[in-house]
Amino acid sequence: MLKVARLVQKKASSVVIGCHPKALSAFQCSRSIKLQASRNNSKTNISNMLQKVDPLWVIKSKNTHNSFHFFSGFNSLPFVSQDSELSLLIFNKITDDEIEDLCWVYVANTLFQGVDKDIGYGSLYSALNQFMPSKKMKVLFGKRKLSMEALGKLTNLTRSAIRWQAEQSSKNAPDDKSIFSKIIGGVS
Repeated sequence: MLKVARLVQKKASSVVIGCHPKALSAFQCSRSIKLQASRNNSKTNISNMLQKVDPLWVIKSKNTHNSFHFFSGFNSLPFVSQDSELSLLIFNKITDDEIEDLCWVYVANTLFQGVDKDIGYGSLYSALNQFMPSKKMKVLFGKRKLSMEALGKLTNLTRSAIRWQAEQSSKNAPDDKSIFSKIIGGVS
């Protein structure tokens, strides 16, 4: 499946990073879910260290020297400052299908571990149904659309608790004001 990749450290301000088109819906999904940890935490050493153990998975953008498209490892991006080292796992060869599979598995793995316990599962339910392609939904959850009942079985919550959380999370859209917006800039 995956071809050889290499891990490099680059100054965040020296690279241009954008989301791979096949990973965009997974990335949007992950950004719309309420997490236990705030995405607006101040840039700390622990935040920078977390990015080193969860490197950004990228491929080089075509015809550009220091430009990359990410497709996995993006949950730590909001915590990266322009002065920090950015860990990149650079893939030389990977297909669009592999990128799409990996980004959704990454979203499922990281979000089930860090979802806000009070209102996050409602936003998880809404975001997965809004952004995840039905083909990927069927592979990961066995159905083309995730039901509140199925999510309840995975999370040990009742359907009414998930419904209440979904209502609460829709009242407060996530705030995306961070250095992250500057880091991913205009690369598409």
